[in-house]
Amino acid sequence: MIDVRLEKLADDIRDTMCPQLPVDPVRIAKDEGILLGPGQFGECFSGRIEYHPQDRKFLLFYPASGNPRRIRFSISHELGHYYIVEHR
Repeated sequence: MIDVRLEKLADDIRDTMCPQLPVDPVRIAKDEGILLGPGQFGECFSGRIEYHPQDRKFLLFYPASGNPRRIRFSISHELGHYYIVEHR
């Protein structure tokens, strides 16, 4: 079932942060002040976003190697957690 609220949130973010295709999740993260870095996660998951209150910064980790499409997906997925307030 489509969550209309989340679809609108995604549309608003895309229109504000990256109005022209292709959408660049790395640029969106950088524009939000999110620090990006590679990580090793094993089989459990392929990305992670963490908030470090002492630095007042979010850190987003993506797969250190692999398919560039999977890396792009992982960054995009973690940005979803950043923007969905209930997931923070």
